[in-house]
Amino acid sequence: MSVLAAALWVLGMLGGRLALSAMGTPMWKWLPIDAIAAINVFASLGLFFYICMDDRDPTSILDVGLVYEIFTALGIGLIVHWFPMPSKFSISPTISWVGAIILMCAAITPNAPSKTLVAALIAVSMNPLGMLIARARGVWQFGAITDVLVMHYPDYILVGVAVVISHVVTKLGHQPQPGPGDGELSAGHFARQGRDGRSMAGTAPNACAGRCNQIDPA
Repeated sequence: MSVLAAALWVLGMLGGRLALSAMGTPMWKWLPIDAIAAINVFASLGLFFYICMDDRDPTSILDVGLVYEIFTALGIGLIVHWFPMPSKFSISPTISWVGAIILMCAAITPNAPSKTLVAALIAVSMNPLGMLIARARGVWQFGAITDVLVMHYPDYILVGVAVVISHVVTKLGHQPQPGPGDGELSAGHFARQGRDGRSMAGTAPNACAGRCNQIDPA
């Protein structure tokens, strides 16, 4: 996933270059957002090589992944609020890329819901932080400070969705694994049944019942 993120950072900046060129900015002029993107690319590749090391503890990998999630959200929060905004720009609720990221991370990495909650809350707060930094830089003079929450509260709602996803993912990881005799019917099993001439009419229902009895409803 981190390699994919690095590729998306590169493609995103190239697409941004094309958009800036269409608006009259020289396509290859160096901008501060390029440094932010480059740092995130190196961070993504660094995470990839960190994960590939044989002596890494899985729990530490998951924890580093949460830090990476927050770091990525910070980069996005800075970039999307970097350029000057029109004075008449209307503040309205928006679901941002950060909201999508916390959902993807919750679905891909089996972190505890409590850790997912804390990391996601910090991550979605990077957009309001980016707005406040833009205001301090003088590139976006929006109204009240509370406008940062008015604009980005949908991302905070998605935090709850991310926690639910994390709970489901971790619960799936605790399901019993199939073993000999617990109802897993192989092709060889059916072939043997056919050769022996015995009826399989009652086999599949009994097998399914055995599997269902192992699932904890809680």
